[in-house]
Amino acid sequence: PDLLFPELKKFNRVYNFYEDKNGLLWFGTMGSGLFSYDFKADKYQNYNFEKSKGLSDDGNSVFYLDGVGDEIWCGTNRGVRIFNPATKKFRSFSEWPSKERIDTSYVSYLAASETDSSIWFYGDGKGFFRYSYSDKSIQKFSLADTDSVGKALHFISSITVDTAGGVWIGSWNGLLKYNKETRRLDFYRSESNDSTAIPAGFISRGVLYRDGT
Repeated sequence: PDLLFPELKKFNRVYNFYEDKNGLLWFGTMGSGLFSYDFKADKYQNYNFEKSKGLSDDGNSVFYLDGVGDEIWCGTNRGVRIFNPATKKFRSFSEWPSKERIDTSYVSYLAASETDSSIWFYGDGKGFFRYSYSDKSIQKFSLADTDSVGKALHFISSITVDTAGGVWIGSWNGLLKYNKETRRLDFYRSESNDSTAIPAGFISRGVLYRDGT
């Protein structure tokens, strides 16, 4: 049966989904905030940004989300918001070094890797970032680089984390993967004369097989 949520505005977009360890399904929307759905109880909750806490968002939108521990990390119109289901409160991500702040920027992609305690963000026009929540360090991959990696990062279309902690980034110009040894991004691009190369330059989504690859 269809799931009907009155808070969802007509023609509202629903973005990516995340199922937490308690079986709750979380999803972000354009204009209607964050939702959770309890399959067993057949109940849902809708959470919006709190103006009284300084977390107002003109669009009230959650574009990408993922779980870290017991919290839900959200990419929004105004940077990264972290939702605590226990307190039902949002807070802003505030670990940015002053020169790398993207807390007022549109964060269109976000993904978490529990294997190496990292979270990946893509801030439109600001760069691609890896945040380690174990030591609170931030690594930036600049969009200004003139090599293939820098050019590919201008047009990110997906971030996928496999069960081994491998981070794969789809772009309009090929596929990238984070190299844990070099701490750099390896670039894979389609080649018409190479039968072993990836078949397309534009990678829109990443999919995991059941074995986690």
